[in-house]
Order: sequence, then structure tokens, then C-alpha cells
Amino acid sequence: MTYAYYPGCSLETTAKGYDMSMRAVCEHLGVELVDIPDWNCCGAVPAASVDPALSATLSARILCQTRDAGADVIVAPCSGCYKYIRRSRESLLDDPGLATHVMHLLGVDQLGPFPTIEHPLETLTRELDAVVQSVQRPLKGLRVACYYGCLISRPRGGFDDPEDPMSMDHLMQAVGAQTVPYRYKTRCCGGAVLMPSPDLAFDMTDVVLQKALDQGANCLVLACPLCALLLDTYQGHIGRHSGKRYDLPVLYFTQLMGMAMGIDEKRLGLRYNVTEPFTLFKKVGLKE
Repeated sequence: MTYAYYPGCSLETTAKGYDMSMRAVCEHLGVELVDIPDWNCCGAVPAASVDPALSATLSARILCQTRDAGADVIVAPCSGCYKYIRRSRESLLDDPGLATHVMHLLGVDQLGPFPTIEHPLETLTRELDAVVQSVQRPLKGLRVACYYGCLISRPRGGFDDPEDPMSMDHLMQAVGAQTVPYRYKTRCCGGAVLMPSPDLAFDMTDVVLQKALDQGANCLVLACPLCALLLDTYQGHIGRHSGKRYDLPVLYFTQLMGMAMGIDEKRLGLRYNVTEPFTLFKKVGLKE
């Protein structure tokens, strides 16, 4: 199967490990990702908050670029990109007035037909049998807290249960990891309020980290660059803020899938993880 790939801004910067591991895992599974030509930023929260028409226009251009390239499905790994492109697509289909305004802004005569939008959790869960068959090094010893965040399972008519999503759990179990019960899997990490209220964001992230440890997790797995920014990059700040010392490896689910498939760790971007996972890998026998 061939998919149009929308990396978005984060996967080319702070979430480079997500991009690298996503491409490597898909290549290993025979899932072809083709970059959308001349893609643009989706606008995410800033555009949607300031001007909904701007947000819809940015997403509409991505959809049109994909359509013109002959693709029917967009895979968007960033949870924010997935949400906002998908929401804009629905708004353009439901609101003829908005669609007319966006066509004027883009200088085009028509917008549709639109490709559909998928998160890679949906795409790769469909390949679950192939994932199981591709495992060369089961991730025994890893007790994983699967953290979905507040965006992936929330869009109307989404692919997973909004309160208790399981797609990431199924993928982690398929590669041999033990998933721990984790009731906080869809709780917001505070990423949306990091800039205006960092202390509030740190309090919210502290809860997500502590609850994972309380359930016996020795690592946390996620699929959102903004969540990774707080849970991984700012983990030291969170610990100092709360008076604790955290040392919980935080990885993208595709990085662990790649480990299980025997893909070279350099291709998985593990060197970009701030909280290093290699001590844990050695402890459980996944790395010499």
C-alpha cells in the first residue's frame, strides 16, 4: 500500500526520531510513504485560534497537493497535524460558505475530492499480522505505559476508543512488550498551556509521569511530538519543579517497533531522545 506522507514541522525538527523510525518501520513492513510535494505547515493551534479560515486554508492546500499527486490517503504522524487537517477537511465538506472562501484564498476553482487522513497508529494496526511476523527481537522486559495524549483518539468518528484507546497497546504487545494498565493514557500533558502557564503544564506532566511509574512502567511510549517535548525534553524540569528525580525513558512507538524488528538504532533516531533509553535496554537484555 502507498500512502501520502505528511511529516509536518515537528518531525523535521524536535521529533526527528519519530520521522526516522516511522520511515524505517514502514519500509521494513513494505508500506510505502511518499512525501506530499511542497507541503506547508498545517497551522495547528495558533492558526486555528487566531483565524479558523486560515487554518482551513492551510489544510486545504495540503489536501489539494495530495490529491493532485494522485494519493487517496494521508498519513500524518503528528497528533496536532492529524487533528487539524482532519477537522478542516470535515469543515470544508460540511460548510459550503467556508469552502467558497477558501477556494478564493487559494485561487482555485474546486477543492475536492479530498483524500482521507490517517494517524500511523491506525495505518500500522492494520498491518498487525505483518508486524508480528517481522519481530526478530521481542521486547521482553519492557513494561510499557502507552500514552496517547488528548488529541489522537478525540476527533469525531476516529479510529480508536476516545476514552480507552488500544491501538498502541496492541502494537506494543505484538512486538513482545508488556503493556501496563494505564488510566491516564488520554490525559492531557499540558502541552497546549506550556507557553502561557509553564507551571501548570509541569504539574499536568508530573501526574502523567508519576502515574506511569505507579503502574510499574519502566518506559513510556507515545505518538505526539508535543507530548514528547514535555515528557522527554522537559523531564528534568518537571522533576525539579515537583521535587522528584525522574529517569523514565520516553520513546515513540515506532522506535520500539523498530528495535523489535532488528532495525539499526541509528535509523531509529534514538540518539535524539533526551532521556536516554540505552541503560534500560541493557538492563533487560535488549542491548549488549
